[in-house]
Amino acid sequence: MPAYEYICSQCETREFRIGGLDDHTVICDQCGQVMVRQADLDSLLASYQQTAKRADQA
Repeated sequence: MPAYEYICSQCETREFRIGGLDDHTVICDQCGQVMVRQADLDSLLASYQQTAKRADQA
C-alpha cells in the first residue's frame, strides 16, 4: 500500500501515513487540526505515462 505525506493545515507538521489503513480524516497530533494529503505528481501521472508509452510502442 502506498504511503502518503500529510501536512497540517494549521501548524504545518508533516507526517506519512499508509494509504488504505489511514484513509479517514487525519488529525494533527500537535495541534488537533485537520491534515491535508499532499499529491505526488509522479504517482498521479504514472498511469497516463504508462498508457502513452504503450501507444508509442504499438
